[in-house]
Amino acid sequence: MIDIHPPQHAPMTRREFFTHLFIVILGILIAIGLEQTVEVLHHRHERQALIEGFHRECADNLKVFDFDLDVAHHEIAWEQASLAALRNAQPRGGYIIVTMPQPPAQDNLQSPSRSVWSIAKTSGKVELLPENLAEIFDRVDTEGAHWNDVVQPATTAFQRVKSFGDRTGYPLNTGATVHLTLAQRDDAEAIFDSHLVEFEQERIWIAWWKGASISVLRGVQSRADMEDDIRRANIASR
Repeated sequence: MIDIHPPQHAPMTRREFFTHLFIVILGILIAIGLEQTVEVLHHRHERQALIEGFHRECADNLKVFDFDLDVAHHEIAWEQASLAALRNAQPRGGYIIVTMPQPPAQDNLQSPSRSVWSIAKTSGKVELLPENLAEIFDRVDTEGAHWNDVVQPATTAFQRVKSFGDRTGYPLNTGATVHLTLAQRDDAEAIFDSHLVEFEQERIWIAWWKGASISVLRGVQSRADMEDDIRRANIASR
């Protein structure tokens, strides 16, 4: 037999119903508000971590820029001295004999880091930044994107210097005394001219990237404000 129990409470009045409904809705709104607050705080933390990480990367890269600029300066000085030696040599019997300047130590350029912005773009965290900061950080990365565009031609130019020695038997990059025809002298000058142009482009590019990074560390607030730092870095690198 089924026992039927009478209700323990009297039927809910309209006022009690709406009171109960209000409490339920309020609880839902509080839960949603807390969830959104947690999400906002999480995004704020991620945004701050991204900004600090990018600043650290820029600061670390300054040391790399200085190293690479030093390498470029030594290469440029050697190329200028080599051109002067070739051009000042007096022809005798259709030949020149000249002792080439000793080249600098072969220090390879170091690659500045671009990982922070690359990861931020892949993960979608770029959207956490205000538009002005995103534009500034992207300008820095844009300079870095030209690394291979600038370094590869310089590497190719250096290979032309080496291949000249392989072809003629007179290396240009060992500080040796060379015995060249006038046509070979012209060929060597053209090679050094090309090498000099490539390393000048490399110097300018490194200076631009350095200046853009300095802007980030200074805390500029617009892309236009970066131009002065880039210009000063370019002038200082000459």
